[in-house]
Amino acid sequence: MFLSPRATEWSEAIVIDPVIATNALRDRTRIYVWGRVDYDDIFPGTRHHFTEWCYVIHMDKSGAGVSPRFVAHGDYNRSDEDD
Repeated sequence: MFLSPRATEWSEAIVIDPVIATNALRDRTRIYVWGRVDYDDIFPGTRHHFTEWCYVIHMDKSGAGVSPRFVAHGDYNRSDEDD
């Protein structure tokens, strides 16, 4: 796949089971979103790159609604530039 700088590649929506979401809202459990991407850029002679991320989703209740808030989790957010 070719992806230009600052481009976005959207995934399908993720449906969170209501029981799990309610437990996260009540601080009974946590929901994590994590991943890694490995890639090569277009410049000759450059090394292979990677980026890793991990977020915990906090459910914030405000008024009648609930809003998810993604918060970076620990040392799991890094790239080859951090080595």
